[in-house]
Amino acid sequence: DEGFTLQEIWDVFKTIQVPALSVFNVYVVTIGVFPAVLVEIESISKCEGDEERFFNDLFIPFLFVLFNLGDFTGRTLAGAYEPLFGKNTIWIASLSRWIFVPFFVHCNIVDNKLANIFMSDFWPIFLVSLLGLSNGYVTSLSMMLGPSLVSPSKASVASTIMLRETREGPSI
Repeated sequence: DEGFTLQEIWDVFKTIQVPALSVFNVYVVTIGVFPAVLVEIESISKCEGDEERFFNDLFIPFLFVLFNLGDFTGRTLAGAYEPLFGKNTIWIASLSRWIFVPFFVHCNIVDNKLANIFMSDFWPIFLVSLLGLSNGYVTSLSMMLGPSLVSPSKASVASTIMLRETREGPSI
């Protein structure tokens, strides 16, 4: 079991910083929206009675399932097809996910101080699907890119740094 010096770890981080910070950013956006804002969204078709259970108490669980299906699909697509983003462009996909924040806060949220612009159940369903898909795709692509940027002897360090980014935030 080979140890690495702090300088070697720092050098690896500098090499993989774009995909590593891209993973960190993906999770900042995801955690900021899902589930924090998502649980506040109500169906436009919500009613007082129990006749439409889906629009009352099953709407939010449906969105959670949809997110997870999108995430799984994104992770699968990242490994199955030629990547849409490379080591120098993955940050664009990661940062573009910030567009989800204003979109979600303008969905049908009860007592929202902001305008509820997206007044249809289509929008939260569509946005959650895209959030999950982009979460899985950008995360997986970044996790594959990071270790591929360093020599095989340093790939384990790069992988460890990438995993640490997802659990604890920036490592250095």
